[in-house]
Amino acid sequence: MAEKRALATAALLGLVVALLAFASPQAQAQSSTVTVSEGESIQAAIEAAAEGTTIVVESGVYEESLHISTDGISLLGEPGATIKTPADADTPCTFFGVTDSICVAAAPFNEPMGGLLSSEVIEDVTVSGFTIVDSPGTAIDVMNSRNSTVSDNTVTGAACNGIWMGDSERFKVSGNSISDTGQVLQFCAAIDVTDTPIGLDSTRGLVAKNKLIDNAFAGIVLSGTTKTTVKQNKVTKNCGGIAVTAASAKPNDTAGVKVLNNKVQKNNKACQPFIAFGIDTAFGGYGIAVAGGAKVTIKKNTVKNNVVNDDRITQGAGISAIDFTNLDGTTAGVNKIKIINNKATGNSVNGVANDIGVITEKGKVTVKNNTCDVSVADPSWCNK
Repeated sequence: MAEKRALATAALLGLVVALLAFASPQAQAQSSTVTVSEGESIQAAIEAAAEGTTIVVESGVYEESLHISTDGISLLGEPGATIKTPADADTPCTFFGVTDSICVAAAPFNEPMGGLLSSEVIEDVTVSGFTIVDSPGTAIDVMNSRNSTVSDNTVTGAACNGIWMGDSERFKVSGNSISDTGQVLQFCAAIDVTDTPIGLDSTRGLVAKNKLIDNAFAGIVLSGTTKTTVKQNKVTKNCGGIAVTAASAKPNDTAGVKVLNNKVQKNNKACQPFIAFGIDTAFGGYGIAVAGGAKVTIKKNTVKNNVVNDDRITQGAGISAIDFTNLDGTTAGVNKIKIINNKATGNSVNGVANDIGVITEKGKVTVKNNTCDVSVADPSWCNK
């Protein structure tokens, strides 16, 4: 028996050595680092890069629009690496008529619906360390991706979103600082994570430790996204804080979303109404809102002084869960929502204080152990 075990062990070791010998040259061939200096083209380096390449961009101003369509690319900006995209840039990153600064997609965006209509998946791409100023469209646009990371970027002045993460699974958006976005186009959040019917499911993501300050629309929007955690973000001085919305009337459209330990304060602007979609009611001033969807947990957040005064806004709360009517007339009701252990104080709409609000016909919403001042829905919720 001992002899057989020794032979088996020797055979296993031989197999491991053989596999390492086989794999190592391939790994070395696929892994390389390229440096781009000011005056050189980042896009040229991206197009020449093989899968697994790290592209390091040195400090400087680069007037480009960048498209990453190869798996495994890591695009890393050193301190001072700045992207300033001309509005008329010749780029495949044109989406709905505007030019994005960085887009990550297996297919080009420059058709009427661009990468949004593509079923191709891009994997293992990282964009990190850049300053992106005055983007004509969205600063960083990621579509139909798996294992993508967008981290430690600074975005100011984007006409649309700071970061748009569409149809992506196992993604990470962390450590970004985003301000002054959505100034031109409606409903462009600082960070927007959206699921569409076309690509991968938007799921298993992390949105963490971002600073989202003074944006025209919401700080963070998750639409039809499941099994995603939003935690430890600072969201302040936007028209709204954090919104979790159903993308359809189907059950569990938001299942597994957790909103934890965020600081959501002084979001006191009125969002512009969606006139293009026939919605002329403004909204805003909210802290954390769940609009339709099920199985969402809102826990241990600080939601303070979200105050708005605008006659077009008829309701709102620091933390809210409400049934939502879709554009097609169907209703996405909230259900199995947990609002627990939060601190919600000083929130009001048009002089009406309301720290925690729930509007639902049939859904179950659990509210307990919160510290708050006033709840219009149920005054007992705010017994400190």
